[in-house]
Amino acid sequence: MIFELISWIYISLICLIWGNRILKVFFGITEVTTIDFPIVCFIGMSAIGVISYYLSLFIPLFPAVKLALQIPALLILLKPANREEIIYQWIKPFMNLPKLDAILLFAAFLMVMFLCTAPIIHPDTLNYHFFSTRIFDSYGSIPGIANLKLEYGFQSIWFASVAFFDFSLFQTIPWFPLPGCVMGWFMIYMISKGSGRKNIFAVPGISKIWYLLLILFSILSWTQIRLTASSLSPDFIATISALLAFYFFAGKQENLSKEKSDLLAIMFSVIAVSIKLSATAVLFIPLLIIGFYLITGRFIPAFRICLLVAVFIAPVIIRNIISTGYPFYPSSFGSLSTTDWQMDESTIIRFQHYITAYARYPVLRVNAMSEYNNPFSVWIPVWWRHLYAVDKAILLFIATGLILDLIFLRNWMRSLTRRDLMASLIALAGTVIWFLKAPDPRFGTGFLLPLIYYLYSPFFRIAGRVEDHYVRGFVVWIKSISTACIFLYIGYRAIYFFQPSQLIYPEGIKNLSVIQPDCADRIRETVLNLSIPPARLPDSCRYFQFRGATIRQGFKPAR
Repeated sequence: MIFELISWIYISLICLIWGNRILKVFFGITEVTTIDFPIVCFIGMSAIGVISYYLSLFIPLFPAVKLALQIPALLILLKPANREEIIYQWIKPFMNLPKLDAILLFAAFLMVMFLCTAPIIHPDTLNYHFFSTRIFDSYGSIPGIANLKLEYGFQSIWFASVAFFDFSLFQTIPWFPLPGCVMGWFMIYMISKGSGRKNIFAVPGISKIWYLLLILFSILSWTQIRLTASSLSPDFIATISALLAFYFFAGKQENLSKEKSDLLAIMFSVIAVSIKLSATAVLFIPLLIIGFYLITGRFIPAFRICLLVAVFIAPVIIRNIISTGYPFYPSSFGSLSTTDWQMDESTIIRFQHYITAYARYPVLRVNAMSEYNNPFSVWIPVWWRHLYAVDKAILLFIATGLILDLIFLRNWMRSLTRRDLMASLIALAGTVIWFLKAPDPRFGTGFLLPLIYYLYSPFFRIAGRVEDHYVRGFVVWIKSISTACIFLYIGYRAIYFFQPSQLIYPEGIKNLSVIQPDCADRIRETVLNLSIPPARLPDSCRYFQFRGATIRQGFKPAR
């Protein structure tokens, strides 16, 4: 725990410094203290991820490469004014934080700490998250790596950021503190913004009740904070990026001009897609902003936006082509490549169908096609039975909100600004695409939550007019019960999953072997150990070939 906490502080410091530089130099925001420090840290982390992603196209992320991006950030602290700015940003969220909210934040932090220090056993992390992350460290990029295993073609910017903050050098077991650190930023932001007993419903921007509901949902739902803290999963990170895109696009920013707020919304939109392709619908935000600027004759801002999008998207497209031969993998759209490592399009289509079928409910890959072709009347009841209770509640909230808004359609539309209405339509479009393509709630949370907000925000504005001490008392009661439940969960984790050694070091990723490894698993061990590939492959490896004498030269499909 000690090393985990020290790592969080160090990562936050590096990301905060980088975030400040990005805001000042590229966004022209000189008063960076007007933006909450968790958001600035997230911006800094994203910038580091993009730079690391570009570098990985040519070289591995050696320790010297990482130090080249960390040491200049630390040198900025030599200037007293910079130190004062950093310190103020750091303590600002905790200023005037009520005792109950401080206890809730402490409990949430301690919960994440227990999750981060336990052994990582998440199947997807063991299956491909860890391997994809280590590729950045050891090779940079490998042509045709998806031929070894289709999941290895997922080349998220999140994996580049995790690899950049790989602190496994302090012990032999792989250890990545970034997921827990980002969850810490998220909790600080949500709890601090929703703190206090006054003005629960009616405050400038987003009402405090929404921050409270969002943090409680994120803790309660296993696939949000708790899964992210105990794995390398990019799902919730993509959700956070999408939520920030909606926030800066339609939220009231008192200390930012609309143009700068739009730039931040565009940046987070592109980051969300760079992390997870399932967030593609959020790109409607930059398209709307570009269209507005072009219609009004503001060609220079429109050009800046296009340049920003290109800077973030270009390395993702290039790396996808290097890894799979397809620019928007796992989609076959836009494929113009003629590389020898490109997989057959039929393989990509079958993989897409498997992703859709598995997102409905767990299926074997051999049964994916038949399950994919099932009509709505067959798969929806099974899908619903497999959902967690909290996810069912979210979907029922959306269905109820849609019905209410249809009944009061005119009043609902009048209560929303033009930006709110556009944002709600984008959230609705993203929800529909999610439901059709990959209806696992963890893939669509970035659209489901904004949709709930825009469906119910008019009713909460009405509630703000009649707010009284009973409502405030109810909120205090909810926070108290939630804090007690979190402490009970911490006790459960301490009794059944905690080892004394975790007080110093996290357990990390211990078990990376399988009982009966197939060809891909054996080659994966060769890749991770930087070994020379075997001269002769077993018969089970006939679905791919080596492109050369070294792993760095990559893989190609067996023709």
